[in-house]
Amino acid sequence: MEVVKPLQAALEKQDKADAIALTRRFLEAGNLVSFYEEVIPSILNSIECVDGDYRCVFHEHRKSMMVRSLVEISYPYVKKHQKTLKKEALVMIACLKYETHELGAVIGSYLFEYYGFKTVLTGADTPLETLLAGLEDFPTDYLVLSVTNAYNLSEFNKVLSMIRLKHPTLKIFGAGRGAIKHQLQLDIDGIISTSSEIEALIKGEGL
Repeated sequence: MEVVKPLQAALEKQDKADAIALTRRFLEAGNLVSFYEEVIPSILNSIECVDGDYRCVFHEHRKSMMVRSLVEISYPYVKKHQKTLKKEALVMIACLKYETHELGAVIGSYLFEYYGFKTVLTGADTPLETLLAGLEDFPTDYLVLSVTNAYNLSEFNKVLSMIRLKHPTLKIFGAGRGAIKHQLQLDIDGIISTSSEIEALIKGEGL
C-alpha cells in the first residue's frame, strides 16, 4: 500500500510527528481495517533479526514502540466507525503468563470493538489466577488467548484445562503466531485473528 513506504521512512528517521500525520490521513480516508491487517504487519515484518544481533533487536524494539503509538491513535476511529451487533456480547482478550507480545492483542481488541463487541483486554503476562478472577467479574461470552511465542504453548494448555473446568460452556479461541501455527495441538474452539474471522463468528453466532 502507498502509505507503507513513507511510514516506514518516518519510523526509520524516528520522526514520530510525521508518522502520526501519515497515519491520521490514512485513517481519515476510511482505511481502519487495512491499517490493522496490512500496514502494521508490513512494517513489523520488515525487520528480521538473527540470533545475537542485539543492535537489530534494539531497533526492532524501538520501531515496535513507535508503532504501538500509531495503533493507540487509531482508537478514536474505532469508535467513530463502530458497528452494532444484534445482541450484546463481551469478548475478553488475554496474553498469558510469560507472553510479553501484546501489540497483536491490542489490535485484536480494537477490531472486536469496531465490530460492536464489548471488550476486556488484560495486556501482557497475565497469570492464570488473575484471568480466572477477571472471568468471575466480567460475564464473558468469548475468550481469546493470544500466544506469539511457541515456547508458551505448555502454559496455554495448562490455562485451557483450568478454565474449562470452571467455565465449561465458555467458547475459547486462540490468536497470535504461536497459536495459529500449532492450533491442532490446542483444545480451542478455533482461531480468531482477522476481521474475516470476526465476521464469521458474528454470522455463526447470530450476533
